[in-house]
Order: sequence, then C-alpha cells, then structure tokens
Amino acid sequence: MDCNGVITYCNPNHAKIFGYSPEEMVGRSMLDLIAHDADRERTRRLLAELVRDRPTPWTLETQNRTKDGRVIWLRIDWNYRLNESGEVVGFVSVLTDVTARKRAEAERQAIEAQIQQSQKLESLGVLAGGIAHDFNNLLMVVLGHAEMILTDHTLSEQVRGNLADIEKAAQRASELCRQLLAYSGRGRFVIKPVDLNALIQELGRLLEVSIGKNAQVEYRLAEQILPVLADATQLRQVVLNLLTNAAEAMPASDGRITVTTACRHVEEAELEGMVLGQALEAGTYISLEVADTGCGMDPDTVARMFDPFFTTKFTGRGLGLAAVMGIVRSHNGAIACRSRRGAGTTIEVLLPALTGPYSSLSDTGPLGVRTWHGQGLVLLADDDPQVRTVSRQMLEKLGLQVIAAADGVGAVELFRARSGEFACVLLDLMMPRLSVEEVLETIRQIAPAVPVVLMSGYSDEETARRFVGHNRLWFLQKPFKIKNISNIFREFMPEATSPNAAS
Repeated sequence: MDCNGVITYCNPNHAKIFGYSPEEMVGRSMLDLIAHDADRERTRRLLAELVRDRPTPWTLETQNRTKDGRVIWLRIDWNYRLNESGEVVGFVSVLTDVTARKRAEAERQAIEAQIQQSQKLESLGVLAGGIAHDFNNLLMVVLGHAEMILTDHTLSEQVRGNLADIEKAAQRASELCRQLLAYSGRGRFVIKPVDLNALIQELGRLLEVSIGKNAQVEYRLAEQILPVLADATQLRQVVLNLLTNAAEAMPASDGRITVTTACRHVEEAELEGMVLGQALEAGTYISLEVADTGCGMDPDTVARMFDPFFTTKFTGRGLGLAAVMGIVRSHNGAIACRSRRGAGTTIEVLLPALTGPYSSLSDTGPLGVRTWHGQGLVLLADDDPQVRTVSRQMLEKLGLQVIAAADGVGAVELFRARSGEFACVLLDLMMPRLSVEEVLETIRQIAPAVPVVLMSGYSDEETARRFVGHNRLWFLQKPFKIKNISNIFREFMPEATSPNAAS
C-alpha cells in the first residue's frame, strides 16, 4: 500500500480473509476496511507516524469488516517500503486472522468477571450476615431490657417516653439487620404463592408515602395474574426499595416513575447478561420493571449499585438495593439495570413464574391475641451473659422457671441431670465447646419428645436448612420480644390456669 493506506497489491490469501478477490482489494483504502471509527483514527495516526518518524516495525490489532458484513479481528504487522534514496514510499503489511483468539479471550474474561463477582457477593454476604447476627445479639439485650422496664406500671410518663424512643431506635436498627441478612441471602422467608400484581395493588397508600410528592407513578400492570413462589414480606421490600430508590433520583418536581409487570419467556443469552442470571435456565419469568426519569447513573455507579453501604445519597445507608439483590438471589431470580447519566434508570427484576394450581395467601397472623402464660421448668443455653439475663427475665415474666447454661457442655450436663423436669429447652444456635447439633442430638437421645426452641440472629430459613427432618423444633429470631416467645410456647405448652396468669 502507499503512504495513505491505499492498497496497491494484495495476495489471494489476504483477499480471501475479507471475502474479496485480489483485484477488488487493489485501489481500496485499508482504512475503509476497519470497522470502528476509533480503530480507523488510530491506524491513520500510525501511518503518519511511520512516514514521519520511521520507528521500528509496528504491530496493530483492529476490528475489520468483511465483504458480507462480518466483523473480524486482524493482527497487522507493518513495515516500510523504501525507494533507492531511502525514502518511505509505502508499506508492506502481513495480516493474521485472530478472531478465534479474541473470542476465546473475551469468553475467558467474562467467566473471570463472573467468578470475581460471585466471590465478591459471597464474601460480602458472609460479612453482612455475620455483622447482622452479632448486632442482633446486642439488640436483643437493648430491646429486651427496654421491654422489661416498660412492664413496670409505676414509671413516670417521661421515663416511659424515653424507653419507647429506645425501643423504636432499636427496632430501626433491627430492620437494618434484616436488610443485611437479606443481602447475605440469610433473610427470613415464608414461601407461599404470591400474585405480584395483587401485592403491588395492596401496597397502595404505602407506596405513595414512600415516594413523596416529587414524582408521579404510572402503573402498567399485566392483565393476567402473575404468580410467583415467594416470601410476600420480602417481595414487598423489593417493590418499596426500588420505588424509593427511583423517587430519590428525581428532580425537585415533575418526575415520573413507571411500574410495569409482565409474564414473558426469557432466553439464556438474556439471563447471562443480567446480575445473578448466569446460573439460571431459559424459561417463563415474572418481570417487575421500575423506570424513572431521574438523573441516571454512569457506568461506574451502575457497577457498584448493589454493593452494601455504597450510596450516592447524602443521607443514604447503601442497603436498599443491596437488600433487593439478596432477596432476588434467594428467590432464584435475576436483575438487569439500564441507565445513562441524565436519561433516567430502568431496573428489571425477574422471578421464576409459578406454574400449576396456586392461590395468593396472606402472611398476616391473627390480631389481638393475648399474651400466653404458663408453668414449668425451662433450660436456657446462650453463651452471651447479657442475652441470658434478659431472656431469663422474659421467660420468668411468662410464669416459667429457668435454669441457664453458658455453653453446649453445660446444657447437656444440666439436661442429663434433670431431663424429666424440663418442659422445654431454648438453645442459642452458636455456642462454644459443643455445637448446637451435638447438644440437640444428645437431648433427643434422652428425651425425644421434649420441645426445643433454637435462638439465633440469623433467620429461620437458614436454620431450617441445617435441621431438616427434626421434629418438635421451633425457631426464635433475635431480637425477640415477650409476645414472640408467647406465640411459640402457645403451640406446645398448656396455658396456666392460675389467677396470677394475667393477660
């Protein structure tokens, strides 16, 4: 080719790479065969530098377009053509088709990125779950003592107000822990058939309050029922978090949020491009899409938007979208985000569609049930002395007698000595010296029918996976209140008929 990149000769093999004959290649500019503007400009600058500076021979890899429109990768090795005076009069280039190598590299990089993302999610999930578990133990002490003090009817109104504020703050902290557990995939789940459209419609007023007045919401809900097998409470959190996040991205006024639901078939290729979608199979999915006309995000922000504690808001905690991802992951779903700075954001959540017979069920329990009171001896085992103290006080408030152990070995020794006297056993899920599994196995060998309640800062979903097949087993998630203990004990212990068993 000459100094401007116009081809003056092309051998048959090189012409074949592009799908042309050698005659068709002659007279074409090499620059015109390059597929992308950036590569074309880079090559133009290279030709000028070769003529001007005459550096060592140069190698370049570019994407080029063939006669039939395909894009291929070529490695181009350049060298000079000199005249008798030693002046550059053109170039000789050798082309090598490296498309297969480039595709293999892209696939390897994609796999490595997926592995890194998976490892990041796993490590952050373990960290978040561990923080939530330990923090729930601390909140157990705060909430428990606040509740016990509030049972004192001689307190002044000011003291009661102060304690109520402590209780509210601790409850908000507990909610943060639930979001951390949701991100880690260890959130509490009651799996039932849920109609996504009905759930969104039921939220109604709560959505309006969460969004505020700076945005209008348009609902484009599918006409048919959209059944998914999910935890209704967690699904509500997904909807609320997505809409709250969209509302916070709005300008002062005139913003619009569009909520769209659909049932659609999704191919593997689309799933592979979504967060959490790489392990899912093609099939029918329920789609929840929340689109806003807000400020949008740049690619760096989109890449980090689901990380816990990452936020672009001055008052944000960075847990809303992290919790969404944790919930979606636990429901075997996937998430996609499309966003551009100044052009708004669209987040789509896919959940596997439920097929076959189903019914939408409410997960709300009966209201106005009075606190249960009973009689009997209870074995309480927890390695945290403060949790032991407040738990003992709560159980005694319900009319029970309590013997406490600080670890698994102590619990087993106490149970062996007085197994016939215990009406129930409460075990912390994380105890030193002897694991809860070993303690539970020993108790079952001695007294197979005794009720056992497992306590943990993790969720009952996490516990259920560890104790599949065990009978007479209940779960109490920390931090708990007296009414939570009461509701569980009501299931397996008779209520006391003593006049002291006040409601």
